[in-house]
Amino acid sequence: VDIWDGRYYTGKLIRDSSVVLITGTSLINNTFDEIWNLITPLSRDYRIFGITAAGFCALMDLKRICPFAQK
Repeated sequence: VDIWDGRYYTGKLIRDSSVVLITGTSLINNTFDEIWNLITPLSRDYRIFGITAAGFCALMDLKRICPFAQK
């Protein structure tokens, strides 16, 4: 099994993916914009996951998945 470091291979990983999972932490560690700017022109499906992103996704009307969240 290969492990690809997203710090170096983000673009390749997104190009090779049909669905991109983005952590809510990416909003905090300043990597969300880079990921979003790679997803958008490629029209990749995405889901942002984790409770960290709940408010942001609601405000921005973005797709979110959080299997243990309460509505």
